[in-house]
Amino acid sequence: MTARRTGFLLIGLLIVVSFFLGMMLCFAMNRKKNKDMEQLSVRLNKTERLEPDIGDSMRDLQMDMAKLWFAQKYHNHALALYELKEMEETVEDIDILKPVVNGVNVAGVMDGMKNSQLADMKRALLKHDDASFYRQYGQTLATCNECHRTSGFGFNRITIPQNPPVSNQDWAPEKEASKP
Repeated sequence: MTARRTGFLLIGLLIVVSFFLGMMLCFAMNRKKNKDMEQLSVRLNKTERLEPDIGDSMRDLQMDMAKLWFAQKYHNHALALYELKEMEETVEDIDILKPVVNGVNVAGVMDGMKNSQLADMKRALLKHDDASFYRQYGQTLATCNECHRTSGFGFNRITIPQNPPVSNQDWAPEKEASKP
């Protein structure tokens, strides 16, 4: 065999070996990619199950509304403003979900409530205008109940709370708060 022929055979062999190694590397990388995709899919499915629904958000709003009531009742304006901010954040979360319940655009109702009653309650709190606050609070409850009625959940009526929603919170303003 000539040297030239031997060189061609070696080059051919190197090409075949390189092709084979490249295919093996490609196969290994593809297996890893598929495994990573499967793991990502499992994580995504778990995360989707954790996603809050409209009911979770409504329970949050109801709790914040009750806490807002007692914060105002005890003239704890800092806490009342905080609870109002929490309500606004929940309304923003609802906007992300874009729920439509029995033809009612709940996110739209919530956005309207945020820009009217919640904004008016905030102004009343900042001015220490109790009468305006209580009027806006009542209008907010009316908006909630009308939305419930219109969307087929009229049996779920929200009222002014009679008892604090939690028993382990001091409602008095910080300067008056009892010492442990």
